[in-house]
Amino acid sequence: SLELITFQNRINGLMESQIGSLDKTLYPLGVGNTVNRFINDPNAFALLRGIQANFRVQNISQSHINSDIFITYSNGKEELPNKEGSINTFREQPNWMIQWNISFEPSKKIYIHLRNSWMSSFYTKDVFTQTDFANHKNKINSFYVAHLTLGYNLNKNLYANIRINNLLNTEYAGISAYGGGDLLYNPQPMRMIQIGANFLFK
Repeated sequence: SLELITFQNRINGLMESQIGSLDKTLYPLGVGNTVNRFINDPNAFALLRGIQANFRVQNISQSHINSDIFITYSNGKEELPNKEGSINTFREQPNWMIQWNISFEPSKKIYIHLRNSWMSSFYTKDVFTQTDFANHKNKINSFYVAHLTLGYNLNKNLYANIRINNLLNTEYAGISAYGGGDLLYNPQPMRMIQIGANFLFK
């Protein structure tokens, strides 16, 4: 099967940070004379457009091969708050995202599932000025990561499996990160192996 999706997202009034005076009549217990406040800039906006294609095939051959492919392309721009100019990107949004899942059963006892993901480079949320945009530290490199699951039916009651997350031990970063400039990206775990078993009582 094939599914095509187009999308557009526009956010108006992006927020900016400003230093202002502390109103002692409103906050009589406030400490200090200045505050860091956030306001909406009516001239700032973010625009994202894209298309997504989803391909799916199921139960191919006697090995019961199932495969899904998700491909997303998007392009955006932002008018930065505080008259900092425009950038030809949508922060924290890769232009390309591709995911390919494939599973099959070479025999009645064996199950194999492989998940593959690739993302192109993207800019972090810490781009507030043209200087930030030119700083290579605010751009996360593209990456490919794979996860593998192997299952084996020992008998009709016992099923064992092994899951290897980040199969190739890839160093990569997630899209979202928290912290005001102290964390530029969200580092992800290296290779992790999990072993499990399911026992069915009958």
